[in-house]
Amino acid sequence: MTSTVTKPTLTYFNLFARAEVPRLLLEDAGVDYDFVPVTNWPETKAQLTAAGKLAFGQVPLYEEPGLTLVQSNAIAHYLARKHGYNGTNPTKK
Repeated sequence: MTSTVTKPTLTYFNLFARAEVPRLLLEDAGVDYDFVPVTNWPETKAQLTAAGKLAFGQVPLYEEPGLTLVQSNAIAHYLARKHGYNGTNPTKK
């Protein structure tokens, strides 16, 4: 699925949990991104589901221009590859 955001955006509850690794990767890479805290889950879930952004009905949700990802591990793997944290050979990965 593609996204219509203009800069990277991470949507999750304002706590340390499933979005922490993606958040740390973004911070360490110096990415200018928006963090969207979920304060009303039923409302947010309804809006994001209606927009077709929640493939599994849950957050974290990562968006950047042209891309929408859910699932914390998928987001972390994508960010690691994109920002050079994935290692250069199988031993370093």
